[in-house]
Amino acid sequence: MKSLFDRVCTVTVGAKQFASPPFAIEFEQSFSLGALSSGVVRLFNPAPDTIKIAEGVPFGNTKKFPCVTVDAGYSNFHGTTMVGDVFDFSVKQQGPDRVLEMKISDQTYKWSTALINQTFAKQRASTIIQILLAKVGITGAVTLAEDKFYESFTAVFFAQAIQQIVRDCGSIYYFRDGTFYIAPSTPNTETATLLTASTGLLGKPEKTQRGLKVRTLFLYNIGNGSWVQIKSADVNETGKVINGKKRFSSFGESVCEFEVVKA
Repeated sequence: MKSLFDRVCTVTVGAKQFASPPFAIEFEQSFSLGALSSGVVRLFNPAPDTIKIAEGVPFGNTKKFPCVTVDAGYSNFHGTTMVGDVFDFSVKQQGPDRVLEMKISDQTYKWSTALINQTFAKQRASTIIQILLAKVGITGAVTLAEDKFYESFTAVFFAQAIQQIVRDCGSIYYFRDGTFYIAPSTPNTETATLLTASTGLLGKPEKTQRGLKVRTLFLYNIGNGSWVQIKSADVNETGKVINGKKRFSSFGESVCEFEVVKA
């Protein structure tokens, strides 16, 4: 069992890195299958040059803002929990502290309206997907339930083409931690993360219209599309995470809330 103590967090803004400890850091993230993931990162008492990085640099008639990566968890159990680009920022006075707040959006915009206009002849679905991912410049992890062979396949827009392929191959797609995933739509219960009182489950799971709402200590490794096995005094179910919220603070509460649909 991993020890869920000694919280640590590293935030990378552009090429600059901030670690807690010693920096004070907070962030929140919300996500849902099929929707844009977003988050807010707060750095306390940043130096002026750090604020300058968040302001972005001129890029034609607009500005190019930095990429932000958040690695968080505990000293012996941490990893990437959010990757995205700054789309807004502010500097606020919070009591004695000066706080840089950066609003982060995942990289969905790179593919949501991307135009492809290419026809593929005699190709497997997996090959087509890798070519599409390379064209829009995003990282993908692809595991298809069936790797369909196409005599001919025309991709006009990236999103439309991906949706068609995953339907044909009995799979689903989603973004998590800056990576585009395709996975079989059937349950993968063998790799489910166990949630119990000793592994971070807090309180009693609550019923929702679609499944269960669970609250846990901060767990970086659970997100969109994750399979979890929930075990408590009243519940013993395996299901898939379909939405959730994460909150991490180097000095306050660090928790997660997930909605899980039964397998």
